[in-house]
Amino acid sequence: MSVITDLPAEQLHAGIRAWSRGSYPLEAAAELLIRHDHWLRRTGFLERCAQISAEGPDYIAMRWADAAAAIDTAAASSSERSIALIATAIAGHPTTDPLGHLLSGLDRTNTDLVCAAISHATGTHQNIEHLATTRDGGPPVITPDSVRLHLDPIHPWPAT
Repeated sequence: MSVITDLPAEQLHAGIRAWSRGSYPLEAAAELLIRHDHWLRRTGFLERCAQISAEGPDYIAMRWADAAAAIDTAAASSSERSIALIATAIAGHPTTDPLGHLLSGLDRTNTDLVCAAISHATGTHQNIEHLATTRDGGPPVITPDSVRLHLDPIHPWPAT
């Protein structure tokens, strides 16, 4: 088994994405940390909050409850701390800070990331609009033959 801190960033990110796949909130929280590009570079944070699965580094679990505790005790700027706590909250773990406080100090770049994470967590990247059709002058109804529009996310992830 590999040591978490020895993995190249690309492998670490791929493993975290693979582990969170299938849960929009976990995907969003993981992607927020990955794209913010601060916490996953910190050895102490990784050792405490990320765990390589028994199958190997293809799946790396984030221990979000441990992340919340690690963030509270880590030396970090207010925006770094806010991003990590927002990711933790999106993943479903409580934080001690009110959301408004966490959001108030973010710059435009970090606000863009948070908006994309919220959009992803709510599933807007997978929304389909079913267009109603009318038959024989009756009321509009949605049928198996109705046109389906695949909608873009409300707020896509920023280009990297």
